[in-house]
Amino acid sequence: MKRKGNPRDPLLPVGEVLRKWFNKRKFRVHFLDRAVLDGWKKAVGPQISGNTRPYMLKDRVLFVKVSSSVWMHQLHFMKDDILVKLNERLGGKTPVANLFFSIDKFDRPPDPVSRPHPHPLSDRDRKWIDSQVSSLRDEELREILKKTMARSLTSGKERNRR
Repeated sequence: MKRKGNPRDPLLPVGEVLRKWFNKRKFRVHFLDRAVLDGWKKAVGPQISGNTRPYMLKDRVLFVKVSSSVWMHQLHFMKDDILVKLNERLGGKTPVANLFFSIDKFDRPPDPVSRPHPHPLSDRDRKWIDSQVSSLRDEELREILKKTMARSLTSGKERNRR
């Protein structure tokens, strides 16, 4: 296949070729640049990026999916700071003028609290927890309380070690 255009022209990135192809056919597709994704993660940090997913950049507006209404509310207060940090990370490349948040469900990375704690409970502590929740009839509630009490005991032990 012969290349069209001037052979001295530099090669274009695949994303740019696809963008031109879609525009030529009048498809309304808005690609999210990899620089914007990486810039988002660095600008907002791991906690916020774990609860958000940028998914589209259109007319300098970055559309971001958020895991809950609480996060969306908090991010509205932080919007101006996020825009400044994000545009600093992008270094003048595709500056983002605004952010639009919407609530959507998506897979989040595992919660650090649910990871196994480095200081396991002793047998004595486990027996105490079992005795406290044994009178509950609801199995699901009993398991939730066991986990909560175990976390409480292990975090208390961690504080005492410091």
